[in-house]
Amino acid sequence: MEVPRHNGANYNPALTHFHGRFGPIRLLATGACFAVFLVSITAAADPFSLTAQSTTGSAQTVTASGSSAVDLVRDVIKNQGAFSALNNQGLDASLKYGGLNNAVHFTKNAASTSATVAFPSIHFQKTFNGTSSSDVEKQIEKFVKQNGAASSSAGN
Repeated sequence: MEVPRHNGANYNPALTHFHGRFGPIRLLATGACFAVFLVSITAAADPFSLTAQSTTGSAQTVTASGSSAVDLVRDVIKNQGAFSALNNQGLDASLKYGGLNNAVHFTKNAASTSATVAFPSIHFQKTFNGTSSSDVEKQIEKFVKQNGAASSSAGN
């Protein structure tokens, strides 16, 4: 059976329904809208999440997320922002980045005079001891500024 001609081109009635309802422009527009939707969902999700649990005092767990790992780490070290509820308590905290759980691990005593920072994926760990929480915070800041790149590649 010969396929009838339509406007000088081969005409297939089985495809008329598909092209009529879902023409190439409509499919392209629908795909573009879906892509924009996925990007907006991904962009809306914060890439970093930090969860801290008290190791002394009353049992508490605090989780905060954001677009800056530095800000989250600073907040947990200084017991500020979402982590102010853990003030004067020892804590155990883990930073999640994307799909990597426990990208950075922190422990701190209740007086904040001793803290350990670890990068489990590269088997790196450093403990900081000081006379005050401010002293320990300064040591950690100085270490990160001076050795951040070197310590992040230490396991390689």
